Amino acid sequence: MKAISAGIGSGKTKNVELGDVIDEDFCEFLTLNVKLESSRVLAEAPFWHCREGISINSMKMLNEEFNLFRGLFPLKVIICGPPASGKSHYAAKLAEVYGIPHITIKDIVQMGQQLEDDFGKKLRERVEELKDIAAQEYEKTRKKKDPDFDRNSYNPRLPDDIIMELVKI
Repeated sequence: MKAISAGIGSGKTKNVELGDVIDEDFCEFLTLNVKLESSRVLAEAPFWHCREGISINSMKMLNEEFNLFRGLFPLKVIICGPPASGKSHYAAKLAEVYGIPHITIKDIVQMGQQLEDDFGKKLRERVEELKDIAAQEYEKTRKKKDPDFDRNSYNPRLPDDIIMELVKI
């Protein structure tokens, strides 16, 4: 500041507290672009996770390390309630505000059906059984003008034990 004052003014300066002038229009011009170089001690450190800087690949590792040393562990929240009580609405709002994933039972069931192991096979078979039962029930009560049962758009409600197994995966 002294150099600026001497170069374009009288050279006189006055100490002021930042809080006293922060709202003044000229404050936005009192910024500095500083290029810093790391010290030789840091540059010669024996081990760096990200010598070239943080990348997408190293971000996960850094996040895990930070959480481990801070004693932070992932928080899992389950929102339960009767149908049409607002579970999905409020879960989506929470996910948006806190930047966390919003996973629905539908997402979990779709993921389970894509599994290539024994559980995935068992789940696909159970879904087909439930669709068969629903088709039979539909045919019993169907009137002539009603459309045919659409197996592709019907999503059966899976038993709670299967849902619990899927959530554990």
